[in-house]
Amino acid sequence: MLEPQRDVPRSLLRAGVIGVLAYAIPILLILLALPKDQLSNVGGFLDAYQAVASVSPSPLATALGWLIALALILTLASAGDTWLMGADRTYAGTALDGAAPLILGRFSARFGNAAGK
Repeated sequence: MLEPQRDVPRSLLRAGVIGVLAYAIPILLILLALPKDQLSNVGGFLDAYQAVASVSPSPLATALGWLIALALILTLASAGDTWLMGADRTYAGTALDGAAPLILGRFSARFGNAAGK
């Protein structure tokens, strides 16, 4: 990051817009795909997928299923990655404070993340 004063607010705004769109677009698609009497709090996404897949041509339904599976995998991987990076940084900070082995307190000069040994 070359100019934090400029880059951080832009990054936060960009992340906020992406987060809102990531929730709003699927909700809008569910509302458009399902009739009003089929909407519920319990199974909205799966019900919407089944409704769309049942009237779509087979190749399109299959492609949609794979797309949803890929999105789910990417979502879980990114959430796991976030937790792992947080844990690594916690160990590195603890090591730099002297409460953990010093070998855990190294940071990568190239990427700036906790590098361990």
